[in-house]
Amino acid sequence: DEDLLVTSLALPPQRWLRHAKGALESRVARAWKRYGNLLLRVAGRLGIDVALAVAVVAAEDDPRGLAADNQLVLRFEPHLFFERWGRHNHARFAEHFQFDPARPWQGHRWRAAAGEPWQEVHDSLASEWAAFDLARALDKTDACAATALGFAGTLGASYAAAGYQSPAQMADAFASSERFQLLARFDLLAGPDGDSRQVTALRNNDLETYATLAAGPGQAARLAGALRAAAQAFQRLDAG
Repeated sequence: DEDLLVTSLALPPQRWLRHAKGALESRVARAWKRYGNLLLRVAGRLGIDVALAVAVVAAEDDPRGLAADNQLVLRFEPHLFFERWGRHNHARFAEHFQFDPARPWQGHRWRAAAGEPWQEVHDSLASEWAAFDLARALDKTDACAATALGFAGTLGASYAAAGYQSPAQMADAFASSERFQLLARFDLLAGPDGDSRQVTALRNNDLETYATLAAGPGQAARLAGALRAAAQAFQRLDAG
C-alpha cells in the first residue's frame, strides 16, 4: 500500500492524548503519540476500531521499536540460532553462546572469544546487539532469523509472511523506521488476504477469540484483559 509507505507516523501535537495516569495510560498515550496517524490508516484499512489498533500496540511492554539513539530494539535468541546454525556448527557455537538445554529459552550467554568471561545476552540492549553482531558475523541470515525485532518482537524467521525477501532485509527495514515494524505487526495479524480469523475477531470486538488465536488458550484471558484495558484507556484519554 503506497499510501501507508509515505503517510506520516504521528499526528500533530493537538491530537495527542493528554493527562495520562499510570503505566497503562502512559503506554497508550506513547503509542498514540508515536504512531497515531498510521494507526488510524491501518485501522481503516482493516475495518477495526482504532481503539483496538492502539491496544494491539500498547499491550506490548514498551511500544517503542527504536531506542533513544535510534538503535533498533531487538532480542537475540541463542537457542533459535542453535537450531538454525549451531546444530551444524557445534564447536563454533559453543565457543560463543550458551543456553539451558532443559529450558532453552533461559540461560542465554555470549562471549567474544574462548577464555573470555561469559556475559548475559539480555542484560541490556548493548549486550543484545553485541551478541547479535557476533552471530551475524557467523551467519547473517540465520542470526536475523533467530532474533525478535522491534517493539512487537517480530521474529526474523517470519520475514516472508511480512512481505520481505530475507530476514536481513526485514531487520534493515525495521532499523530504518518504526513504520515498517508497525506495518509488519498488522500484516502478520491480518494474514496474506487481510481477512484472517484474528482480524475478523477484532472487527467483531471478540477479544477472547482473538487472544486465543494470538497467544493460545493458556494466555488468552491475560491478553484479552490487557487489550480491553488498553482500549478502554484510549477511549478515556481520547474523550478527555
